[in-house]
Amino acid sequence: LAHIAKRLLSSKNALLLSSLASGFVSSTATIASLGLEVRSGKANATTNAGAALMSCVSTLIQTLIIVIGISFAWFKLIIFPTLIALVVLAVWAFILLRKAEPSTASPELDSRMFSLKEAIIIAGTLTLIQAGVYGLSISLGDAGLIAGTLLASLF
Repeated sequence: LAHIAKRLLSSKNALLLSSLASGFVSSTATIASLGLEVRSGKANATTNAGAALMSCVSTLIQTLIIVIGISFAWFKLIIFPTLIALVVLAVWAFILLRKAEPSTASPELDSRMFSLKEAIIIAGTLTLIQAGVYGLSISLGDAGLIAGTLLASLF
C-alpha cells in the first residue's frame, strides 16, 4: 500500500495513509521505522511524528474491533475514552503533518520499499522485548507479566 500510495499521492498524504495502514499490522514497528528514517536524516521529524500518531489511530481502531468481538459490556465502557483519544491523535497528526516543511528532496521512483537491515533490527528488538515479557511472566506470574508489559511499553 505504501509503495502504491507513494506514487499516486503527495508525499505527506502517502505517509499518512501508509502509517494508518501499517499501524494495523504493528504500530510499534511502524513508529520504529519512522524513527530510523529520521535518525538517518532521510525524513523530517515533524512529518514522521504526525505519521506515528496516525499509526496509533489504527491501533485504537483495532482495539475497538477486538473488544467488541470479545465483550460488548467492555466495549460500552471504553468506547467514549477511545473515541476521545482517536480525535486527539488524529488532530495532532494532521497539525504536525501540515506544519512540517515541504520536502525538498526529489522522490526516488525506483527506491526500495523497505530496508532489510532496519527490518531485521526492528524484528530483533521486538522479539527480545517479547521474550523478556514472557520470561518475567514465567518467573513472577501475573506481577511479572504486568511489569514486563509496563517495561515493554516504554520502548
